[in-house]
Amino acid sequence: MITLHTPSAVLPCGEVRWETKLTGAGTLTALLPAETAPEPGLSLRLQQDGETIFDGFVFTSERQRDSCLVTACDRLRYLLYRDTKVFSGKTAGEIVREICGERGLPLGQVRDTGVRLPSLIADNRPLLDIIRTALEQTRILSGERLCFYDSGGALQLLPETELRLSQSLTGSTLISAYAFQEDIGSDTFNRIQLVRKNRRTGRREVFVREDRASMARWGVLQYCAQVTQNTTDGEIAAMM
Repeated sequence: MITLHTPSAVLPCGEVRWETKLTGAGTLTALLPAETAPEPGLSLRLQQDGETIFDGFVFTSERQRDSCLVTACDRLRYLLYRDTKVFSGKTAGEIVREICGERGLPLGQVRDTGVRLPSLIADNRPLLDIIRTALEQTRILSGERLCFYDSGGALQLLPETELRLSQSLTGSTLISAYAFQEDIGSDTFNRIQLVRKNRRTGRREVFVREDRASMARWGVLQYCAQVTQNTTDGEIAAMM
């Protein structure tokens, strides 16, 4: 049985759509009778056979005469706001704990690789993008891919290998269609430029690595960031 809950009531569960991403805010939309629609800011929880599969907060409530379309987001939504951060010598798990602690977001399991990032400097960027950058740098340095997601109301950081299921999704398991999207517009770069200020000369040293083959096909997709003055050439090469 699937049920929809607010802090004070169980709502009539009509049409409900839950969307989630590997690393991104999940959303739940529900079409409800107008008189039962929760207001923005209230918590909304979706359960199946008593197990919570979504726990978030109402962000929009679009009322019509007899019905209301409600959209709720999980706690990763609160990491889409921008901030400026400088980290040095921290692991991805430590960065996650620090950012989520500042925002008062509950944490579940935070599994770390132990790899310390030389530096991560982010100026006016969404907090979730900062965490994604930390996970990508960790993958480059360690070869291990970490997943950061909302698990029923608690944010977790776990290795991708621990999230694999033994079940295969096929037509016999009720998968009747699918959509596959290729994207070079987000988190895809073919020219990396890192800048380090030389403490002796005061000049900025620019380190560049680029993939000319993909630049010829897609144009220049550049990622640019500053690194701290004590970042070594070897650490910069590993980051790039």
